Amino acid sequence: MVLRRRRDPGPEGGWWYRLQISLWGRLKLPGGQVVAEPAPVETWAPAEVCGPLDGQDHSDVPAGRPDHPPPWLLEEPVGGEVLVVHRGDCAAPRCVTRPATVKKVRQAVADGAVVCPVCRPPGL
Repeated sequence: MVLRRRRDPGPEGGWWYRLQISLWGRLKLPGGQVVAEPAPVETWAPAEVCGPLDGQDHSDVPAGRPDHPPPWLLEEPVGGEVLVVHRGDCAAPRCVTRPATVKKVRQAVADGAVVCPVCRPPGL
């Protein structure tokens, strides 16, 4: 899953994608039993080595112009946390984000989403 993309400031100036994949991890239960559970792992990869996976839905993969971020992002909660609203150019998100319209952002805030303390989106 593509989480973010970023232009490399180096001399080549290529694009990099922040990816999240699930790998099996160990989960120790309260009684001491250990079970296998999917665990998300994040990494960065250059765009030239990334490609679609056969049989996977890629409709949520950002395909627009990456040099023009959306005006708003909604960061999906992980582990019971709340939805977070960011400006489209905010670098603070650590979880899955999706572009959003002003209407969706205002509805999310009305439903309990919090505003990012780093980018502090105006007008909410």
